[in-house]
Amino acid sequence: FKFIDNGDGSYTICTKSSSDMSCFGVISDSKEEGADVIQWTSTGNDSQKWIVSMVLDPLNGTLIRNFDRLQSEYADAWSIETGLAAGAPVYGDREVTYTAVPEALSDAEYVRTPCDAKNLSGALAEFTVSEPVTVYAALDSRVEQAPAWLNGWTKTGLTLSNSNNVSYVLYARDADAGETVVLGENGQTAGCVNYTVAVTAKQAAPVTGDIDADDLCDKTDLVMMREYLLTAGTLTPEQAAIADMNSDGRLDADDLTLLKRMIK
Repeated sequence: FKFIDNGDGSYTICTKSSSDMSCFGVISDSKEEGADVIQWTSTGNDSQKWIVSMVLDPLNGTLIRNFDRLQSEYADAWSIETGLAAGAPVYGDREVTYTAVPEALSDAEYVRTPCDAKNLSGALAEFTVSEPVTVYAALDSRVEQAPAWLNGWTKTGLTLSNSNNVSYVLYARDADAGETVVLGENGQTAGCVNYTVAVTAKQAAPVTGDIDADDLCDKTDLVMMREYLLTAGTLTPEQAAIADMNSDGRLDADDLTLLKRMIK
């Protein structure tokens, strides 16, 4: 088929088998729903003019669901990837890889955006999430003013970098299961690259006193704290924070007493 632009937003769909002398049209110039479409000699009638639009199937990952590209330009360069790490590709239209990824985003599900989409304005994409998550937007550090859609997101202080020596500033927001996240424009187009996006499952808050992280506060945790206080055992900084029952910043006999009461 050959699509001929009519200059009015419509196209004539000609057939190569007729050397473009015939085209598709609605039979008898009908305007009824369900009317037959036939191949006929091109006449320029409205019944042979078609409005053509691209239908993009949504993309789906594990955490990222129903990802809709809201603009058809660069549509093929969007994808959902897993395993965010150094060496992973950044963009769908550039040979660029990540070189440094903070631990919080290690192995995260992420969106390969088109770098050239930095030139677009308005909403670029939207998606829902399958469970409670934290969504990260990695914005080129050279962008002088964060775009308006990032209002309400938290600037985390974490950074990413890529193989072209670009550093990204990470913004984050939490989203509940089924919530829609809209990705807007990059804002700045010159002297920068487009943003990227990563999603991680939201970690449940640790149970106070659950030192061994088995989701139970029991005698095993009590033994670990007692041995630590008797200098017969060790705790990681994370375990020590969970063992600090009264949240006073130190581990002592008071915490041991509070843990005993909780277990009883």
